[in-house]
Amino acid sequence: VIGQVNVRSNNQTRPDIGAMVILVPKERRPDPRPDVAQLRPGVEVDTTNRDQQVIREIGGDMAAVSDSGEFELTVTSPRDYYLLVISKNRRRNENASISKEERADMGQYFLPVEQLVADRAFEWRELRLTGSSYEVDTIQF
Repeated sequence: VIGQVNVRSNNQTRPDIGAMVILVPKERRPDPRPDVAQLRPGVEVDTTNRDQQVIREIGGDMAAVSDSGEFELTVTSPRDYYLLVISKNRRRNENASISKEERADMGQYFLPVEQLVADRAFEWRELRLTGSSYEVDTIQF
């Protein structure tokens, strides 16, 4: 799974360097849930980090957005997933809150949801992966 995450400011688009991208399978839940402090933007993605390993153990993956604005995730099974992208460089609009549906869906994987996304802009969406590769439409905050 590949994609790009950008942030727009002052009529310019630039990479959202350090944004966190997390992919989790819809039908599998982590037990125990990971420490959300280890999944936030700006945290180094490390294969030895226990909280990040939990995501991979259920068949998901996570990555930080690179200097070029790109990310790459590796999963082994075609299935339905949730994709969470949390911006490192864009705050959520003051009037934008986490919807009840988003809170319920994300809460199956991450608690507390509010600490995970904090004041950052985020995108939560479903993805159906059916082949060996998938390109996510560019995400822009």
